[in-house]
Amino acid sequence: MEKNLIVVYESEVGTPFVVKPVGNQVLLLSPDMELTRLDVREQNWNNPIGMRPPEGESRFCYFGMTGEEVSGETMFALLIKLFDADCYDKSNYKRLLDTFSRWGISCPYEPLNVKIHLYKRESGSLTEYHFAGHNINDYMCGNCANMIILLGETLQLIAMTGLFPEINIEVSQGSFTVDEFIATKIELSNMLRDYNSISLNFVKKEVE
Repeated sequence: MEKNLIVVYESEVGTPFVVKPVGNQVLLLSPDMELTRLDVREQNWNNPIGMRPPEGESRFCYFGMTGEEVSGETMFALLIKLFDADCYDKSNYKRLLDTFSRWGISCPYEPLNVKIHLYKRESGSLTEYHFAGHNINDYMCGNCANMIILLGETLQLIAMTGLFPEINIEVSQGSFTVDEFIATKIELSNMLRDYNSISLNFVKKEVE
């Protein structure tokens, strides 16, 4: 793989691609996937304008360059998106590590401190349960139990990559009931009890 090629990831499911100009077109390259031509228009990139791409098209986020070390926070945000998209089972994370190895992409092997915020909101007759964080998109589930499972399994996969010696996570919330927050604390802690690289600190914050 050539060095200094741009690496992006699809904004909804997190699949990473190398962007390679070839003649008068731009190709998206990823191991074991068909070549895809990128339609280079402003709405296809994740930018402050906030325009969504046309139906059926993807938006891409900048990740880094081939042959480059990216920050731990950048790597963590990509892994949250990729592993939560239900594209990876308990062993396919190895394929991702192989892809990064081919591209020469790494992140510092050092402790990582991140914050994840939990909240819920009413949407018509439904209650939505969300988790979000810095550079982490807003993930919505239909109930508290599903949100705990989704977040817990995603963090398990991140721990299994071995990319971080420690991941210290502050889990805060501002709109859960006391029972919901206690259930989240108990269940999430149980799901991660065998993953020594992850530590959780639960903080209750008032609704803003």
